[in-house]
Amino acid sequence: MMQIDNYITISPAKNGFSLSYNGKVLLSAFDPVKQAERAADCALPLQNRTLYLIPAPLFGYGVKTIVDALPEDSAVLCIEADKNLCQWTKNNFDKSILIDTAAAAANDNVDNVDNIENINSIENIDTTSHKKLKLIYTCDPLEVCDFVRKTWGQCCFRRVISVKLNAAWQVAAKIYEQIEATLQKSIAIDWSNAATLSKLGRLYARNAVKNLKLLYTAGNINKIDLSGKNVLVFGAGPSLDDALNKLSGVIKKVIKKGFPSQFVICVDTALGALVDRGIRPDLVVILEAQHWNLRDFIGWKGMCCAKGIPAAMDISSLPRSAGILESDTYIFWTEWTQLRFLDRLKNAALLPLELPALGSVGLSAVMLACKLNAKKILAAGLDFSFTIDKYHCKGSPSYRSALNTANRLKSPLCPPEAMRAGSFNCLSKSGLPVRSDPALRNYQKLFAETFGKGNCNYKSQIFDIEGSGMDLGLQTLSYAQAITFLNESGTSTASQVLNSNTEELDVIQKRKAAVEMIIEQEKNNLSELLNILQGNKAPDNLDHLLEECDYLWAHFPDCAGRAGKRPPSTDIAFLKRVRAEIEPFSALFNIT
Repeated sequence: MMQIDNYITISPAKNGFSLSYNGKVLLSAFDPVKQAERAADCALPLQNRTLYLIPAPLFGYGVKTIVDALPEDSAVLCIEADKNLCQWTKNNFDKSILIDTAAAAANDNVDNVDNIENINSIENIDTTSHKKLKLIYTCDPLEVCDFVRKTWGQCCFRRVISVKLNAAWQVAAKIYEQIEATLQKSIAIDWSNAATLSKLGRLYARNAVKNLKLLYTAGNINKIDLSGKNVLVFGAGPSLDDALNKLSGVIKKVIKKGFPSQFVICVDTALGALVDRGIRPDLVVILEAQHWNLRDFIGWKGMCCAKGIPAAMDISSLPRSAGILESDTYIFWTEWTQLRFLDRLKNAALLPLELPALGSVGLSAVMLACKLNAKKILAAGLDFSFTIDKYHCKGSPSYRSALNTANRLKSPLCPPEAMRAGSFNCLSKSGLPVRSDPALRNYQKLFAETFGKGNCNYKSQIFDIEGSGMDLGLQTLSYAQAITFLNESGTSTASQVLNSNTEELDVIQKRKAAVEMIIEQEKNNLSELLNILQGNKAPDNLDHLLEECDYLWAHFPDCAGRAGKRPPSTDIAFLKRVRAEIEPFSALFNIT
C-alpha cells in the first residue's frame, strides 16, 4: 500500500491498482481492470453520432474498450472534476490510450499534457491529438460545452451518454450530472437552432442584403445612452393587461412630467396595447423577419398617437418594417450563424450594436436595455405563457383578429393557440394556472439563465412584476412596489437620449461608400462563381468563392448549424443547389 498524499491511497491488485480516496474505495481491491472492462461491455453496442461521457477515468481502465468500439461519427470525452483527483489523474492516466495510432503513424508528434494551473479556465483544459478521445479537467459545465463545440463542432452529436467505469464519479456526482444535463441541453439547442436556420436562414440573409442601406441611413444605436435611467420593458403577454390597468395612470403621469424618469421600450406586438391606453413608448423593438410582422402596425401608420415612435430593428428583420411608423429607425444585429459576409461587414466597421441571438423579441428588448446601460429595468408582459382566453394582450394583432372574426359560433375567448398540440398546463410565478408550450418554456429558461439572479453579467438591475407570467428568475415586484419604481427620478429625458443620435454628413458618406464597395465585391464574387458553375471559367477559384459566398448555402439542411462546414466542391448535387441561389442573390444586390 502506498500513500500518495493526504487523500489518495494506492495498493496493488490482482490486475492493476486499487485506489482509495478519503478512505473510500474507488477502484476494486481485487481486479479493477476487469471490473472497468465489464462496465464498458455493458455500454456496447455503441450508438452513432453520440458523445460518450466518462466521468473520473483515473488510470483509464476500460476506456480503450469504449474507444475501440466507437463508430466513426462518435467520440469519448473523459472528465475529471474533483480538484484533488485532477493532478493525480493527469500524472497517472494511461498515456497510451490517448495516442491515436492512425494519427501517430502519419505524425509522430503527439501533444503533451501540460501542468494544470486553474481548473476553471478553458485555456488550461488538457487535450490530446486523438480524434475520438479527449481528456479534460474542469468542473464548469459551460466550459465543457464550449470545448465540445470547438473540438468537434456544432450538430456533430445527437445525444450524450454517460458511462461510469468506476466509483470515482460519486466524489463529484452532482457536478457530473450537471455537466451531462448541460451538454445534452446544449446539443438540443444546437439542433433546434439548426432547424430554424434551415427554415429561415435564406430569409435572414435576403433581409440582411435588403437592409444594407440602413447601415448608413439609420440612426446609430450605439449613441443611445440610458445611463442613470430606469427602463420599462413591455412584452405582449396576457399579464400586460393587468399591469397596464393598474399602472397606466402612473406611467402617463410620470411621462408627462418635464423631467421624465422612465424610458419605455416595448416589443412590436405590444405597441397596440400601449397606444390604446395613451402610452407612447420611446422605442419599439422589431425582430421578426417574416411578413406578418406588419400586422403589429396595421391601423397605426400615420396615426398621430403612434406616428413618430422610433423603432430599433435587427438587420435581418423584415425590411418593410423600417420607418413604418414614419420615425427614426435604429439598427442592431444578431449573428444568426457564422457567415464570412457578416465578418466583412464587421471588419469594415459597418455593423452597429451586436446582441446575442436569443430568438425572442422580448429577450432582445431586455438585452438591448442592458447593452444601452440602463440603471434599472422593470419587465412586464414577458410571460412566456398564455391563458385559456388570451394568447397575447388586448390590442395585439392576434387579439384584434379574434374579435374581428368572432360570431355566434366562434368565441374570441378561446384562441386556437391556447389548446394547440404540445401546449400544457403550468403555474405562473404568482401561483396562477396558465398554459405554455415547449418553445415558450425554452425562452423562459433562456431568460432565467441569461438575466436571472446570479447569472446576469450586466450592470442593470432587472425586476419583474407580479402577474400570470412564468418565473423569470428575477425579483418580483408587487404593483405597489412597481409604482414606487415608476416614481424614481432619472438623470435625463427620453427626448434628450434619442435626439443625440444624428450622424455627421461625412460619416454617412463614408459608410455609404463602404457599403457600396462591399456590394460590388459580392456582385463580382457571385458573377465569377456563376461563370465557373456554368463551365465558362476554370474552377481554380471554386473553393474560395464557395467559402466567401457562404450565405448561398448556410441554410441548406446538411449545412445549417455547422458553422461553415459544407459538402466538398466535388459534390455535384451541392453545386446545383448553390447554382440555384446565385441569381436571386445577385438580383438583390443589384436592387440594393
